[in-house]
Amino acid sequence: MGAFSISPAAQTATVTYAASLSNLAALPAFITFSQTGTAPNVFSNFAVNTIDNLNVGTYQIIVTATFLMGKYPAQSQTQTFTLTVTAASFSAVSTFNQPPKFAQPVGGPF
Repeated sequence: MGAFSISPAAQTATVTYAASLSNLAALPAFITFSQTGTAPNVFSNFAVNTIDNLNVGTYQIIVTATFLMGKYPAQSQTQTFTLTVTAASFSAVSTFNQPPKFAQPVGGPF
């Protein structure tokens, strides 16, 4: 993905991120997405919080970065990546899911 450039630097820019499943449905409740910072230093964060084997599977996730500056038209870029939640390992004492793994590195910055 390319990076946005701001010229001249004195203009106010806004960068927002949005995430959804590849079919444009909302992310499952156990996957949270947030953004922090202000343009041009905005970062997106994912958190995966599941101990339920019902969430095991592969999730195609789309992240869209939208750049707005003054009177200029909005510019957007998207990136799709895969998140895999693996099956739990069972023991006599407890059940724990394996940590989720991204099947491909998440590129950035947008």
